[in-house]
Amino acid sequence: MPYTEGLEINFNKKRKLDKFLGKSFIDTILIAKKTNYILFSDDLFLRLIAKNDFNVDGVWTQILLLNLFKSGKIKKEYILIRQLT
Repeated sequence: MPYTEGLEINFNKKRKLDKFLGKSFIDTILIAKKTNYILFSDDLFLRLIAKNDFNVDGVWTQILLLNLFKSGKIKKEYILIRQLT
């Protein structure tokens, strides 16, 4: 699937964001927006920009592991091991 999301926003805005965040980060947000996916990132700042500027929801590792544990998909030991490494 070709990436065209970067071509669909204002060129100057894209260039500023590329310089500020880095191309891969802004492209990841744009792909998540286009496909209506959730952004997975442990970087709070990136998730805030994604939500506030692009209306892209995000999650981070800790909350994902907690939800997997609560739903019975992983054991508590898995979470403890991940926190230690």
